[in-house]
Amino acid sequence: MPSQAWFDERIASTPSALATGDGSHPDEAKALAQYLSGSVTTDEAAINITAPILAEADPPQECYRLWGLLCDALVELSEEECQKTIDLLLAIRNLPSSSTALVWSQLPGFASMWDTLHRLHLQGRDGWEAEVETLAESRRSKLREHFTAIGSAEAKLFVNGLVGAEWGFKVLDLLSSKRPGLDIFLSEIHAWLKIAGDKLRAAAKVEDKDCNTEWQVGEVATTKHWASWKEDLSRLSREGSGISEEGRRLAAACYERM
Repeated sequence: MPSQAWFDERIASTPSALATGDGSHPDEAKALAQYLSGSVTTDEAAINITAPILAEADPPQECYRLWGLLCDALVELSEEECQKTIDLLLAIRNLPSSSTALVWSQLPGFASMWDTLHRLHLQGRDGWEAEVETLAESRRSKLREHFTAIGSAEAKLFVNGLVGAEWGFKVLDLLSSKRPGLDIFLSEIHAWLKIAGDKLRAAAKVEDKDCNTEWQVGEVATTKHWASWKEDLSRLSREGSGISEEGRRLAAACYERM
């Protein structure tokens, strides 16, 4: 169970802060705390945590603050609490729609919020990549922990049917990017393959002989793409690949799970 301070840090400090999206509603944080402590059932928590949004004048426009809170929980809390948060998302998805404008089964805005908070590194270089060769080991360790948490949460979302296979394919495609941060990103790739490797591989379609080995966003990955990523991992796992010993170890572990 996270500390009360964890919840307090996520509550909007004033009504104006809440209105501008700087924090969650106090009752949303309270509902999550009660649920994670075991005081209420998953279905009860789904009703409680969405109630403040339904009380707003324009509920669809307020969903983002709930998603922000749950996105934080998925990445920052324990494995058990992460799974409970996923169970809560599944329960929210099963809530009846309050109107045609707010269809809970679609978890409206959740994917966009997650993308903004935790997938911007897939769009281009993170700031730390410019100095990756001189990063202190403590900084490297924290980055690895961060991307492991993101990869683990995303893989669990995928396994539970909350996001599609493309999320995993896009992470795997970092292998062909030549990014300076690849040594660190292998932690995220490893987390994905450890949790969802079999299901992700099964989602890759049988290759078309005319298919390009370069995967494009929006495509379903093929077995040819999968084989290309596996070869990238084999190359990275060898001495002289240009990445750290820990990176090579992770690459080898990823290769075994492909």
